Amino acid sequence: MLSGNGPTPDPQDRDHPARPSWPAPPPPTAPWPRMPWLLLALSVVAVVLSAGAIVVVRDGLGSGTDEYAAAQLRGTYPTEPTRAWTVRSDDLEPGVSLGGLGMMTGPEVRDLDGTLLVSLQDPEFRSNALVAIDAATGAVRWRVDDVSFLVQECATTSIDGLVPCVAPARAPGEGPDVSEVRFYRLSDGQVVRTQRVPDARYVDVYNAAVFVAGSTTETMWIAKGEVADVTEDWRQEFRMGKCRPGGGSGFTVAGGIARLWGGHHGASVAVETGEALTPQVLDDPYLYPHQGVVGTECQWDQGIFDPRMHTVASTGGHTNVVFGPGQRPASVLVPDRAGGGPLVLGNNAYDFATGELVWSVDSGVTLHTVVGDLVLGSRDSVGIADHMFGYSLHTGELLWRTGVSRLFVPVASDGERVIGYEPTSASSGIYSAYNLRTGVQEWQTRSVEGWAVLKPAGMGFVIVNEHELVFYPPTGGPARPPQNAGVGLEERASSSQPDQLVVTRCDQAPEMTPLDFRTNGNELIVTMQVVSACGSGDIVSTDALRVSVFDEGAAVASGMFDFSGAPLYLPPRNGSSGRAGAASDAHVVREFAFPIRSFWRLPIMVGDSTGVDSSRATFRQSVECLDEGTSHGPVSGEVTTETTGDALKLSAARAAEPPGIDSEQAAIDALRALANADRPFVAESLEGKWVPQVSSKRYGLDATDIDGTMVHWSAQEILRQHLELRILYPEVRLLYTDEWPVFDLKGWWVTVAGLTFEDSGPAIGWCHDRGIEMEHCYAKLISAHRGSAGTTRYR
Repeated sequence: MLSGNGPTPDPQDRDHPARPSWPAPPPPTAPWPRMPWLLLALSVVAVVLSAGAIVVVRDGLGSGTDEYAAAQLRGTYPTEPTRAWTVRSDDLEPGVSLGGLGMMTGPEVRDLDGTLLVSLQDPEFRSNALVAIDAATGAVRWRVDDVSFLVQECATTSIDGLVPCVAPARAPGEGPDVSEVRFYRLSDGQVVRTQRVPDARYVDVYNAAVFVAGSTTETMWIAKGEVADVTEDWRQEFRMGKCRPGGGSGFTVAGGIARLWGGHHGASVAVETGEALTPQVLDDPYLYPHQGVVGTECQWDQGIFDPRMHTVASTGGHTNVVFGPGQRPASVLVPDRAGGGPLVLGNNAYDFATGELVWSVDSGVTLHTVVGDLVLGSRDSVGIADHMFGYSLHTGELLWRTGVSRLFVPVASDGERVIGYEPTSASSGIYSAYNLRTGVQEWQTRSVEGWAVLKPAGMGFVIVNEHELVFYPPTGGPARPPQNAGVGLEERASSSQPDQLVVTRCDQAPEMTPLDFRTNGNELIVTMQVVSACGSGDIVSTDALRVSVFDEGAAVASGMFDFSGAPLYLPPRNGSSGRAGAASDAHVVREFAFPIRSFWRLPIMVGDSTGVDSSRATFRQSVECLDEGTSHGPVSGEVTTETTGDALKLSAARAAEPPGIDSEQAAIDALRALANADRPFVAESLEGKWVPQVSSKRYGLDATDIDGTMVHWSAQEILRQHLELRILYPEVRLLYTDEWPVFDLKGWWVTVAGLTFEDSGPAIGWCHDRGIEMEHCYAKLISAHRGSAGTTRYR
């Protein structure tokens, strides 16, 4: 079974075909020294709590440091690193790719005391081998072919020279699925022990103990044990709650807490005792090492997330604390070594034990990542903006701000800087490093293609995607825990002067590329990358710049923007700097807000959806800019790379016709596209159910709007009202009466709330609760298989 150590596969054996012969495994190198100060770090996961948060604080979670650090590097990187070695998937076996070592994950790697463990996947994304690679040299130590026994999950660290993995105990088709935990010897890959554990899905090692977790259709469970018996110490079960449906799952053991989640159901226990941190599962539990978990009570009913009372619990008693809706807990990349930091939610920090507000920052900033005693924030979640801010974890003082390309996702730290991923297109990006004391970007890598993951490995880090594993050694000395919040804006200003660039007004309109779309109130906000059409940069000061956004030729939005009061400075293109030594990334990023009547499509209709009200742009979207006004700003001037315009959001002064497209026809096309997009949901989820009908309109109708205003209903007005209702009530859907036999009149556009009821009373109650008059809102039965008789009920 072992390639290089075991018997040679039979070339005629179709289940175990011959593979390239590997060298005999070298003697294991000494493990990398574990630094006693390494702190536990958590992976960055952007989890939005759509209601308040329940925080559970428990004594007995430990207060010391953890030996294993998921995001703390062992060496420093003051300058851009270079590749030391590369292992390509085709070199391991033609036609395979590097796969995951956890459930439903992309390419991944485990760093096990200087041995890097990777898996190989066949073209159908099935695991077929485990490969161990020496972190120092890139040499293959051993390989285990696992064709019939697909490894699902491997621990993030080892125990007694062994790494436990979860896999089916039987080959596919040989009987019911039964899971087992296998212990692979790190020195040669031999399986030295197996134990069957029904329904096991995850395994990890923490503080010289083995933790196993799994689930059934009704329960979730976590167990603790040893190599001899992985469930010997304790086993804790939880019943599934009324959490939101969803995909994704995972298991983390860190900071004295074991946390299991699947979909939006999550359970957490104290690792020493197995005591449940909450009596029931939570929606998206979030872990704060050695302090507790943050989550929301599960109250999912009739498709609505219903927030209830939230609790802060401590060993001294129980205190009820309600946190505001829509707040996001900050991810803990590397915990503060002083311990006991506040809980960071949205733009606020709270005391973990009492729930009292400790400090707050501007409401327009989202605090998203804790790195030691520093909190990173941006104008939107997870760095989706062109500025990033650094705050003191303990005081909330603004220490620095810096420019980022658009999206910066922190993934690791060497104690002096934070390293993260910045996408440059839909299929590629770069890794860059920002100084934690000053916020200055110190280096960035070459473009990385595909899904690329950075992980600490040995004394350095690796970047792995489907096709290659690349090791980058440190360029400086040993790392230390982050402690950077003693430096403020004044010291940064004296230690680092931003580049100054000379720009001149360009006689051509700027070029724009959409990055993402979202709705906010009655606006469609399009984040744009803006570039000068001239090499010398630009000063955009026109009072009428028509900005029109298209999706494969269909109008998305079009508005007129006035820059006369606040000119937009665009830096020179790369290589065209107006001053020696000056550098430029050649673009700025701004949010362009289009109000109702100036946009025709919602984010769910454009690009790749990232939520109910947001999407990421693709190559199918384009922008056309036309300068139809007069410029009022200077002809030339200086601009720094830090202050290329203070206003991050620009609002259209008025709607504008998209070039070459009639606005009425654009509205008709948008209504048709909305009805087409909603039809599958309506047919599957609303069939035979009562729903609130909130509007029915046809072209040329003269009738009042919901607010009582008399309107002549054109396609643009029908679309305007539907979009307003859809933004106000995200469950709203659009139907065209010609396509549904429960309507007698043809040619009408009908807006319904997508909440279903078994009879008409609750649907009518929905209208009453929202103060919508009877002539506009009543109960309607939706069906594609019956006539109109008996399908309408009024109050």
